[in-house]
Amino acid sequence: MFLLIFIKNSYAQSLETILKNSESELISYVYGNQEKFEVQIILTELKKRGKSFTIHKKKFNSDKNNYFYPASSIKLPIALLTIEKINESSDLNINSEFSIQGDSIITTFKKEITDLFIISSNESYNRLFEFLGQDYINEKLKQKGFKDFSISHRLSTKDSDNLETKEITFYSNGEILKIQKSIKNKPVSKLNLKNLNKGIGFISNNKLQNKPMDFSRKNYFSINELNNILICLFFPEISKNKKFYLSKSQNLLIQKLMSSTPFEMGFDKNMYPNNYNKFFIYGDKNGMINDNIFNKAGNAYGYSIDNAYIYNKNSDRHFVITACIYTNANNILNDNNYEYDEIGIPFLAEIGRLLTKYDIR
Repeated sequence: MFLLIFIKNSYAQSLETILKNSESELISYVYGNQEKFEVQIILTELKKRGKSFTIHKKKFNSDKNNYFYPASSIKLPIALLTIEKINESSDLNINSEFSIQGDSIITTFKKEITDLFIISSNESYNRLFEFLGQDYINEKLKQKGFKDFSISHRLSTKDSDNLETKEITFYSNGEILKIQKSIKNKPVSKLNLKNLNKGIGFISNNKLQNKPMDFSRKNYFSINELNNILICLFFPEISKNKKFYLSKSQNLLIQKLMSSTPFEMGFDKNMYPNNYNKFFIYGDKNGMINDNIFNKAGNAYGYSIDNAYIYNKNSDRHFVITACIYTNANNILNDNNYEYDEIGIPFLAEIGRLLTKYDIR
């Protein structure tokens, strides 16, 4: 049995010192304007010592009550819960074919989970969301011990917060196997957090609304819980109470999808470069991606987030790092005018290299 050794110390201060003393101009600039950029970082280092693990937690501005929009980072738990629900059914598997009411295609769970990770498809997330429903998602995550989260809506589609899921038809050998009827979900409670009203205006129906955008009914996942999900997935012996019930082959599939590039999975390299959705370490460099980086990133409404398990072979060190940054100079939301490429993603790339001592030259 693994013995878990928690080393208690002032890790928040040590991470702040690392950032403060960085020689990077970008890190220094963001650090000096950290409130404006709403930076939150958690770095978990796991060291194996015989049959034991030591866990070092370093935090910077990590606050479960300070809201940030998690964007596509929430697709990770949705994929894991989808596999769990498949495993609960006697007649479904990851290759099962299905179609969503009103959709024009017949697809499979494996294809949608693949597209969800590799190209961060919102359509794939939405199809899996219809399969699960809000109640299942939130109740399952609570049962596992996660606390600071709320999944309430689909992504980039009309009626995204509709409480009724769409009917799903499942097929076997070209014939209808069964139908999952529409699920009526409970209303999702408004969030009671800080910083829920964003900006000075937002675009809605192609018109500028001169008031802050209300995020009180948007998806929420604290940076700490995002970090914990990866620890559960890659170090299940540490978080037995928060385990996701995947078979060995299913777990290996998830790990492969989280570490692969789009080109490796058959997507057009011109449309999806190697560093597509790989923000830490490689976000500002389109080179070869090391397969020891397993992540799910996202950006929306000015927020750039990455959540990754990184194994540094050279130093034999294991890291789980989660960070977010907000870049919206004009303070208008939904106008697609954010500084992702200029500040957000390069910042995440630089702190990824700095905090994990990852040398990509």
